[in-house]
Order: sequence, then structure tokens, then C-alpha cells
Amino acid sequence: MAAVVLVAGFVGGVAPANATHIAGCYGTRIEHVPVKYNTTVVGYVDLYYSSSNGGTNCVKTISAGPSIGVSKFMLAKVYRCTGGAGSMCADNFGGFDQRDEDKGNFASYAGPVSVTSTSGRCVSFVGLVTWSGREISAGSSPKAVHCG
Repeated sequence: MAAVVLVAGFVGGVAPANATHIAGCYGTRIEHVPVKYNTTVVGYVDLYYSSSNGGTNCVKTISAGPSIGVSKFMLAKVYRCTGGAGSMCADNFGGFDQRDEDKGNFASYAGPVSVTSTSGRCVSFVGLVTWSGREISAGSSPKAVHCG
């Protein structure tokens, strides 16, 4: 029955607040960042942490509101950073030694993507939803966050 609740929550575009798993991301959701076009939420970027594999961070970008079920370009990306909190950690800046991404035309979500051995390390993450001809991103990138 719990799986049905999670699926129902996902179809609505938002994982339940107490979800510990959503289609590939396990652990505790530690970020739930809205992707907004003006004042309209068209997606969420969720960051999860699990202690498995020396610490695993997982990211998923999920459609929300008017973008649910509509094929559009989406991206989910996560980095394991080499610097401390607030350091630069992204493609254009370097500062990472592991990264994973999923991008393409999707109707529901991009990801899951994950990096491992993050215990005691910072991560950087970003999600992107293209809506009304604009690429709208949300997350921490290029700043390193959740160090520890």
C-alpha cells in the first residue's frame, strides 16, 4: 500500500514530504527547491542523502503545475565537490571529482542521478526545466552545500 501512496504523490508532481524514496532516489530528502517561471512553479529539484556507499547524494528534477505530462527539455545534475562550503563546484568552475547528469526531453522527470562517497564532502546540484521557451534552473550550483 505504501508504494501506491508514493506513486500517487508522484503523479501529482510532488513527492510526499515524508517520502524516503521516489523512483530511484533513496534516503532522506534534504532539499526541495521550486523551479519557477515568474510566479508559476513548473518543477522541483529534490536532493536526497543516504549513508549507503560512504554517503550517496541523489538528485531528481520533477515536473509540477502546468508542466506535468508535457514533453520539455529537463536536466538533473549533481557534483561531489573537492572544496568546502560555498566553494565553486560546477562544469564552468571545476572543483569537483565526480558528477552525474541526466538530460533530455521528458514529461515527468529528469534523473535520478547520484554521486557516492559524499560523507564528509560537499555537493552541488542543479535542476532545469524549459518552459515558455526559457531554461529555468534551480539548486545550489555552482556553490558547494551540505558538507559533512
